Amino acid sequence: MRRFLKNDLTNLLSHESELCISIFVPTQKVGNEAQQGRIRLKNMLEDISHELKKKNYKSEKIQEILKPAKDFVDDIPFWSHQSKSLAIFISLDDFFYYQLPIDVDEMMMINHRFYIKPLIRMMNAIDQAYVIGVSQKDVKVFHWMTYGIEDITPDDFPTNIWDELGYDTPERHLQNNGGTKGVKGFHGHGGIEEKERANLFQFFRKIDHSMNEIMQDQGIPLIFMGVQYLFPIYKEANTKNNLLDDFIEGNPDEFTHDFIHKKVEELLTPYFEERLQKAYQKFNANQSSDKILTELKEIAVASYFKKIDQLFIPKKKVRWGKVNITDTEVDIHFEHQDADEDIYDFAVYHTLINGGQVFELQASDVIEAGAVVRF
Repeated sequence: MRRFLKNDLTNLLSHESELCISIFVPTQKVGNEAQQGRIRLKNMLEDISHELKKKNYKSEKIQEILKPAKDFVDDIPFWSHQSKSLAIFISLDDFFYYQLPIDVDEMMMINHRFYIKPLIRMMNAIDQAYVIGVSQKDVKVFHWMTYGIEDITPDDFPTNIWDELGYDTPERHLQNNGGTKGVKGFHGHGGIEEKERANLFQFFRKIDHSMNEIMQDQGIPLIFMGVQYLFPIYKEANTKNNLLDDFIEGNPDEFTHDFIHKKVEELLTPYFEERLQKAYQKFNANQSSDKILTELKEIAVASYFKKIDQLFIPKKKVRWGKVNITDTEVDIHFEHQDADEDIYDFAVYHTLINGGQVFELQASDVIEAGAVVRF
């Protein structure tokens, strides 16, 4: 599965050329409906071929451009391993595709840049996290993504906590601390000795140092997983500012990947919702000031001139039109006309390329768009 992550957005935004084709196809995972996506793509590619002929591309060139996408049409097993939708991006020199875990409307767009508006939900979601699982037997590192979870523990990662504590085995640890038959694991909560705590601190500091090689992006959340009394020690040893204050409590040896994935999603949801709420609060707090724009035409022009800090647009809505930057004019059409583009996407693209943020409007909002300007 080819997964879309937020850093892929930078690659898509950087493509601006003579021809950029964007295709979004709703897909299904199982049953006869799984093949409906294949049929949709086949029909869309035929429509794109006709459009390219209108633009005076020769048949041989059209076949060359569309071949990677047409190969998917003939690859029947490919359609049995889909998520909720498929996004395909084609230029004269590049071909990208992503299987998305979100619902999208069927859409194709031919322009001088890629159509990225349907990806807004992916942009704002927390789509990655790292999980450190510490048990009495092992230490593991997991890479959590919206799509699933993967054990990425390096071979040379510090994993033997008993060596660090100075014991060969958990049994010897118990013997040296008055343990009895049937007792498992570390000292109970609050019963840890200072020497043992110091050793654990040093062990966790080694883990923290080793994570530097794994976590290239310090913006990705880090989550601890283990018994309760270990977390404060790990938190103290940690030097990264992306460690969550909440953790997954319990013995990681007893957790399945599905269980861990669900727990991480539960922990991240409040952080994601808090980020959105702060954006909405900023927008609402400035409603009566000149920092707020609510007319799509004004917003489109402002986005081009790097004035948009935060942009809010409705879900799955399209406004066809043309932008004349020279005269700072925007014509909006109720129906698609030749050479039209989605004005919402124009604003999304220029807001993002100029360092702004983009959010979807809430269902209760009645404005056609909204923006917080920088100055």
